[in-house]
Amino acid sequence: MSDDFDKFIDDLQNEVNEDVQRQYSPNALDLMSRRPNHGVMKGATCKGKFRAEDSETMSFYLKVENGIIERATYVTGGCQPAHAAGSQVTFLVRGRTIEQAEGITADDIWRAIGRMPEDSRHSVLLAEMALKDAIENFKHHE
Repeated sequence: MSDDFDKFIDDLQNEVNEDVQRQYSPNALDLMSRRPNHGVMKGATCKGKFRAEDSETMSFYLKVENGIIERATYVTGGCQPAHAAGSQVTFLVRGRTIEQAEGITADDIWRAIGRMPEDSRHSVLLAEMALKDAIENFKHHE
């Protein structure tokens, strides 16, 4: 009986893994597992935060030198796709001017991440709004 149960568990785990790989791009899976650039940045030039209707929040910390975003980090208590969106934004903004970063949209973030379930779209909207708040804060304190 133990062998049958172990086989059942292995088969179930394989099925779950295959389902996840169908729903998420390799980039999304990597961002969700590694969470690059996650954390509060000491010495940030500016910070932005957005709280969605479902109470999910995201904050971005930007280090800006001579109008160029040199470094970005994020913090979220949200779902795994929110971590993918936050991490992806930190890569999208690095090396860009504030004006270029201001033009980044939720669709840009979505495309850069790759594939995620459609019901994860709220995560990229959260990231877009938090980034825009950080940029606005930078502009008002320049």
